[in-house]
Amino acid sequence: GFERVGGGYLTERERRSAGRDLTEPERDALEDMLRGLVVERQKIKECMGFCISKAAAAAEIVETITEALSLAETPVPKKIARLFLVSDIL
Repeated sequence: GFERVGGGYLTERERRSAGRDLTEPERDALEDMLRGLVVERQKIKECMGFCISKAAAAAEIVETITEALSLAETPVPKKIARLFLVSDIL
């Protein structure tokens, strides 16, 4: 379906995603948390809480975590912590 917004119309998909990105400071905070993430329950819990509280920006959060997991130079223990985060979010 379509919804009239301003001078035009939004598709259903555009309406669902409108205004749902992280702000620049929120994205920076997520990236900082991912960089500092270690296999420690409290750190993973804090990052998970942030991600869940920003669930409206799920696509950007998934993209950011995916990018963080894809870096070849990232040490294995940090990747494991990020995988624990993904597991907890799911």
